[in-house]
Amino acid sequence: MTSIKLSKKNNSLLNILIAVFVIMLLIFLYFDYVNIVPVMNQGFGSPRVTRYISIDVEPMEEFVLDTQISQSFFYEGYIRGFSVRFLTYDRENVGTVLAELYVDQRQVFFEEVQFSDIENNAFHFFDLGGRSFDITYNDEAKIVLTSLEGEYGSSIAVLVATNDIDQAYGDLQFFIHGFYDYNPNAFIRPVFWGFAALWMAGILWVIFLLKNRVIAIEKVFLILACMIGFTYLFLLPPMSTPDELTHIRTAYGYSNILSGNQINSVRVADRIEIRGLGFNAHPRLTDYRRLHSSLFNFADREIVESNINLHNEPPYLYLFSALGVSIARIFGMSSTLMLILGGMFNLTFYVASVYLSIKIIPFGKMIIFTIALFPLSIQQAASFSSDTVIFGLAFLTIAYVLYLAYDKEKVTLGDLSLLGLLLVLLIPTKGGVNLPFAFVCLLIPMKKVHLGDKIQGLIKFEKRHLKYLLFSFIGLGFIISFIFLVDSRLVRFMTEATPGFAGNTHTISFVFENLLRFALIFINTLVRHGTFYLLSAVGSSLGWLEISVRQILIIGFIFVAFLATLNIEKELMLFLKHKIVILFIVLVNFSLILLALFIIWTPTGAIVIEGVQGRYFIPILPLFLLLFSNSTIVLKRNINNALVITLFFLQLFTVLNVFEVIIWR
Repeated sequence: MTSIKLSKKNNSLLNILIAVFVIMLLIFLYFDYVNIVPVMNQGFGSPRVTRYISIDVEPMEEFVLDTQISQSFFYEGYIRGFSVRFLTYDRENVGTVLAELYVDQRQVFFEEVQFSDIENNAFHFFDLGGRSFDITYNDEAKIVLTSLEGEYGSSIAVLVATNDIDQAYGDLQFFIHGFYDYNPNAFIRPVFWGFAALWMAGILWVIFLLKNRVIAIEKVFLILACMIGFTYLFLLPPMSTPDELTHIRTAYGYSNILSGNQINSVRVADRIEIRGLGFNAHPRLTDYRRLHSSLFNFADREIVESNINLHNEPPYLYLFSALGVSIARIFGMSSTLMLILGGMFNLTFYVASVYLSIKIIPFGKMIIFTIALFPLSIQQAASFSSDTVIFGLAFLTIAYVLYLAYDKEKVTLGDLSLLGLLLVLLIPTKGGVNLPFAFVCLLIPMKKVHLGDKIQGLIKFEKRHLKYLLFSFIGLGFIISFIFLVDSRLVRFMTEATPGFAGNTHTISFVFENLLRFALIFINTLVRHGTFYLLSAVGSSLGWLEISVRQILIIGFIFVAFLATLNIEKELMLFLKHKIVILFIVLVNFSLILLALFIIWTPTGAIVIEGVQGRYFIPILPLFLLLFSNSTIVLKRNINNALVITLFFLQLFTVLNVFEVIIWR
């Protein structure tokens, strides 16, 4: 009987796996048919001018025996032929011209043509015979024409442009009309299906593990986060996220320090790249092509001096991206791969920190699981942004303090020291707006704290005095943050308006002198932009807030986050007094974010606070969602498996949505 039951179970699992595989395959086939194929066939076989050339042309001298001219040019695409404009003088000419095409110094085509076969003042097309050759971003193409025979009075002439051709050089500037198989996505199809295979394998593996045996939810996160994060590294190329160029420069500067170089040292190969690498802030098809063509190139290690300005954030926020940059530079990897490695090292820290957070938090595991897989969270994690480390530190701090408050029987001095270290690292970030996190110390019950007999005997204080020790930790956090804040900028904010991107901004003194006006601006901001803050925190606007994700997907993520707050019957949940503390932390943190943007970004005279983005609220979001856990609405059974599968498909459709937007630009 046991074997029969096992067989039925295995058959059921097999049916589920087959069904999921078929569904996934149909999704990818449909996307390929609707998007990849049309983009690949866009302009297929139609004539396209190599470069813009003035219509003013003139003939060169007659193309007599042993005359040779060449034309080199750069072009991104697939060339299947070219044409040259000849002049025959409306006479019968005798001779032969040899046309050759070289791509990256390799001869890929040659053809001999009789002068008598050439029409007057017309383009003669040289067909590559159905073949096409890829001219990538770094390749040089060259056309060579040689007269094998011909005499004056019976030879043809070549019509050439009277002005220079952009990114072309040679003996003469041909008036060349190239026929291109304009297919910049030719490489994307196999890459697309490679990622499709990764996603299909990933979800089938997760379903197999969830159905066959109990697997810890943090391990499921590890599988999905690695797969989704790796996809985002390439889905959103370098420079796609807000202020990423600033973060890249900063990481590059710190990599110089790690490598023992001068802070302004830059590889020759990176001199252009450190200013942008040729990638666009608003990614499009050419960025994917650049990724593909330059990813595995090698770069010269020669060092030159170039000015690098470090971002005004604590250096440890760039430790991991700087390590990735350093490794790429040591092994002479391309600038493109260097940027991918920097993002990958940031992603590794993020995944590891969230994994530990989910593992140790006593309840609300799915809350952190869900927030950590929001499109915006993954976008920032797979970039050079300092947000990556801030998110990880915030999740760890929340998980660890709840572990001490609810799960650990005795809280030792080592536990408090580790919590203090997390707060010291987290609080100074983002200009000090994370100061309220210091109050999480109040969640730890005094009766749990055991500093050891020797320490208690040495200090001689009663347990009721431990609350003062916790307040001391809070005060220490405030002092450390204030040290980071007290510089010339704070003094300016206190005393004078600061030039901003949209004019002069406000001062702190203005806020204190006009509390009612500030309160009205604050409320007006919530009324007008509150919905945007919520949706953008999930990922409704990715990149530089210019890649729109379908609203139905964002609503799906929000719905899953709400379900993640629901408790199972008899499951541990927050005490009421702890909810009050957390509500205070959330409100103060939210207010400080808006206050900071009001001072440093909002121009005088504005009726709303400007510059606020949803990503600023991600660190505090787990605490906010924990407030919704209650004993009134509870679940009869665990729905984590269903939430995991739902999150997977929401992310899948988000990735396809973003990819579709980029490839059609």
